[in-house]
Amino acid sequence: MTTDNQHRDIEPRHLVDPQVMRALSHPLRIRLLDVLAEHGPLTATQISDYVNQSPTTCSFHLRSLGRHGFVEEAGGGKGRSRPWRYLARGLFIDDAELDTEGRVAANQFRIESTRRVQAAYEHWLADRENYPARWQDVDVRMDWEGPIAREDLKEMSERVGGVLADYTSADRPRGDDAVRVHIGYDVHPVQRPERDAIATERAARERAREPDDDELDES
Repeated sequence: MTTDNQHRDIEPRHLVDPQVMRALSHPLRIRLLDVLAEHGPLTATQISDYVNQSPTTCSFHLRSLGRHGFVEEAGGGKGRSRPWRYLARGLFIDDAELDTEGRVAANQFRIESTRRVQAAYEHWLADRENYPARWQDVDVRMDWEGPIAREDLKEMSERVGGVLADYTSADRPRGDDAVRVHIGYDVHPVQRPERDAIATERAARERAREPDDDELDES
């Protein structure tokens, strides 16, 4: 269970607005969220010491994160003296819901998120021995690469998403030993479907054989 001096759990959020995704893709804003999740609530002045930025800069970015629903005022104080609280939530992006601008923003968000996750995992590996023994064996890293049908992949992702939703629901009781963890699920093709690859290669060869306008004029 969360209290006023911790982050507040709320339901997962689907990202579809390019402006929101761009707001969250800023490296400093991602860092502010991490600090608030671990140490918050904090004022802009307090959090500035963690990220080596001025209170003015932090206040600006915290207000932006607040407008987009990623943090909220924790109550008390005014201006830079008001504390901010992190809103813990899962984020989901469905490319089928996005237009061209949205897909560009989503890709940038994913790139920044991947950098953050990689840095956090490297930090965990370096600091793992300092954790209690009972927490050192919960680390799981699964990697698999091989052929799988598209429909099977979609079904697997839906099932994994259902399990994740069950265990991360805001309504699920938290034990006294609960700590903040990272859970990631990343699935993507590493090879184009053969027929698509052949068609693309054929189209490229045909374009290479077509004369350009200058050649047509000269003839």
